[in-house]
Amino acid sequence: PAIALITQSGHQGRPLHSLQELGIRLSHWAPTGNEADLETADFIAYFAQRPEVGAIACYVEGLKDGRSFLLAADRAARAGVPVVAVKVGRTEAGAEAAASHTGKLTGADQVVDAAMRQFGVVRV
Repeated sequence: PAIALITQSGHQGRPLHSLQELGIRLSHWAPTGNEADLETADFIAYFAQRPEVGAIACYVEGLKDGRSFLLAADRAARAGVPVVAVKVGRTEAGAEAAASHTGKLTGADQVVDAAMRQFGVVRV
């Protein structure tokens, strides 16, 4: 199985294609930007149904709809497709950087961490 990658910035996804040189297969890459049309949750739901996807990796600056993200991640985990997320904003500087890049607030980090853990998201 391969990894499906969801990033809010196209810049974060580009270097990850080099992982294929290390034998890590990347099946899909979806840069969501500011989530004006499709959200991270939409891609999690789609990728979790794809037979070639064994795990979903996300780079999250902020979520348009946190509840949808958590429910999609929970469904993916129950289907045997783990969701691993790098969620920025653990520090004040990180939160400010995310807000200036995508215009999204990162949310209280302890709340985000607990919610992700409760819904089966592995946060790194």
